[in-house]
Amino acid sequence: MKINAPKARRFGGITVTILLFTAILVFLGYTYTHYYSVRVFYLDQAKYALDHTENGKSLYTSSSGPEVLVQEAGDNRELSINGKTFSIIYEKALSGFAYEVRYPEGTTYRVTRQGDMFLALNEQGEFIPELMFEVNGTRVLSPGEERYFPSALVTAAYPYFHDSQGSFGILVLSVALFMFGWCTFRYEKFQRILFWASLRWIWFEQPEPSDFYFFTSKISGIVIMLGSIVVAFQSL
Repeated sequence: MKINAPKARRFGGITVTILLFTAILVFLGYTYTHYYSVRVFYLDQAKYALDHTENGKSLYTSSSGPEVLVQEAGDNRELSINGKTFSIIYEKALSGFAYEVRYPEGTTYRVTRQGDMFLALNEQGEFIPELMFEVNGTRVLSPGEERYFPSALVTAAYPYFHDSQGSFGILVLSVALFMFGWCTFRYEKFQRILFWASLRWIWFEQPEPSDFYFFTSKISGIVIMLGSIVVAFQSL
């Protein structure tokens, strides 16, 4: 039985493309479910994500920080960190959301949210700049500075203040770039379509892409695929 080689190669190319496309869809679904849709917050430089919720108690864990247990009490919250309890009292203010944050030592702060920003005030009504100082990569606390900033505790206590990780849109863009690069590298028909779409044929007496054009198309495809990997890392 004689096998038509061009048809076999064409069938093989289609199969590879289908498998690649399927793998990409699986990859996008997995990354979205396990990374980009996961909402997180940061506390003392550690990134936290929800572990589980039960009976009004939510446990958040981090690979670089202690567990954070948040207990609901209506609109109020209690956070337990390293055996210490931080209380947050919520009250609706005319100028926005207001929270009273009580520390275990008895210190009280007031946190207000204006738009996308938090403002923390001490008991004297003075603004508290929430800035961290590091020495050789290690955080150094200034005299009187709290390890957990008031606004960070408020953010941790209420899930609607948590942020999604990375940018899924940028990841999708990187995948689209990769597929474009793959088609540019792999398929002569796609290279011809790009040739005609570029209108280069207008300047030639015999409007046909040259061997050099096909060669540079393959190189361009490789460069685009490598660039898409860089873009994918930017989405994290």
